Amino acid sequence: NGPKLIRIEKPKPIVKKFPSKSGKFNYILDSTDAPDLAGWAAEKLIPVMDEWYPRIIEMLPVPGVTSSTDITFTLKRAENLPQNLRGVPAYASGASVVFNADFMRREVGGEAVGAGIHEIVHVVQFAGRDENGRITRGKRLPTWVTEGAADYIRWFLFEPEKNGARINQRNFAQARHDSSYRISAHFFDWVIKNYDKDLMEHINLSIHKGYREEIWKTWTGKTLQELGSEWKEANRKRLGL
Repeated sequence: NGPKLIRIEKPKPIVKKFPSKSGKFNYILDSTDAPDLAGWAAEKLIPVMDEWYPRIIEMLPVPGVTSSTDITFTLKRAENLPQNLRGVPAYASGASVVFNADFMRREVGGEAVGAGIHEIVHVVQFAGRDENGRITRGKRLPTWVTEGAADYIRWFLFEPEKNGARINQRNFAQARHDSSYRISAHFFDWVIKNYDKDLMEHINLSIHKGYREEIWKTWTGKTLQELGSEWKEANRKRLGL
C-alpha cells in the first residue's frame, strides 16, 4: 500500500458586498484568508472607506475621467502575499486593495484604517476611465509624487491629529522633498500652504494629462528644486538648527 493522500480542504469563501450610502459605489470585502477580521472590517473599515472614497474623488477631479464604482478589499495573510509585498501594510492594483492581514490585526486600533485611506487614493489616481471605458494615463509620475500625495491625504486630511508626517531633529538631515511617503507629504503640505492650494488636484491631473518636472513652475511660480530648498530651510529655522 502506498502513502495515504491527505486532502486539504480550501476554506469557504467569505465575500460580502457593501453598497455605499449614496448608492453610487459598491465595496466588496473578501475576508476568506482572515475570517477573524471580517467583523472589524465590516464595522470599522468599510464605513470609513465609504465616507472618504467619494471625498477623495471630489478632491482629485479629472475632466472626462470617472472613478471606479466598485472596489474590492481583500484581507490576506502575509505568507499568501507575493514575496516582495509581505512586509507592506497594503497595496492597490487598479480598483483592488489587498491588505496584509497580519499587519491589520496588529494595527486595528492604530494604523490599519489609515493604510486603507492611502490605498484608495491610489485607486482614484490610477483606476479612472474615460467615456470609452479606457484607463487614461500620461507619462508616469515619479513614485515619490504619487506616494507623497496619498500620504498627504492620509496624514494631513484624514488623521492630522496623529501628526504622523513630521520633520523633526531626528529625521531633518536625511529629509528631502522627494523622499516619498510621509516626508514628501510634509513637503506637499508646505507647498499647499505657501504656494498652491490646489496642488493635489494639479498632481492628479498630471497623472492623466502628462507630468514633467518643469510643470511645478507653472503651478507655483518656482522650480521644484527651489521649492525643495526653501522647504528645507523653513524646517531648519523652525527646528532652530
